[in-house]
Amino acid sequence: YPRWEAGSGQFLGCMEDLPSLSPGEVTESQDHFNGAKAPLGKVCVLPPRYDFCVSYPALVAGMDSPDFQEAELAVQFPQPGEEPVEKNLEGLLRARLLHWTGPRRKPGMHYLSLSRTTFDNLWWQAHAELCEEAQDDKRDESKRLM
Repeated sequence: YPRWEAGSGQFLGCMEDLPSLSPGEVTESQDHFNGAKAPLGKVCVLPPRYDFCVSYPALVAGMDSPDFQEAELAVQFPQPGEEPVEKNLEGLLRARLLHWTGPRRKPGMHYLSLSRTTFDNLWWQAHAELCEEAQDDKRDESKRLM
C-alpha cells in the first residue's frame, strides 16, 4: 500500500509488508526514440477501502453474495457509530478512487441520466464542477488580458 507524508502529501513509497504489484522498484518502459529505459515511477496496490469497482455488472453480480456485501460494500461506508465526513454520498463513501471495469462501462459514455448509476452521477457531478471551474478560470484570464 502507498505511504504518504502527512504534512506535505509527498509519496514515501510502498509499504513492504503488504501486497504490491511490484517489489516496490521503479517500473521502467522502453523509450521508443533512443531505446533507453525510462523510469515511470512506483506502483502500489491501494487498500480496498480506497479502491472501489462501481461498474453496474460488478455491483449487480455481488448483490446476492453476502461475502461481497460484507467484504466490499461494508468497508466502503461508515460503520455504525462512525461519523461520516459529510451527509451526502460523496462524504459517506470512503473510497477515493472509483473504477468502472469493461470497455463500455465508463460513466462518460452514459449521457442519458436513465442509463446512469448513482456512481455514474458522482462522476458527472465532478465533471460538471471541473468544467465550470475551467470556464471561471478562462473568464478570469480574459478579464486580466483586457
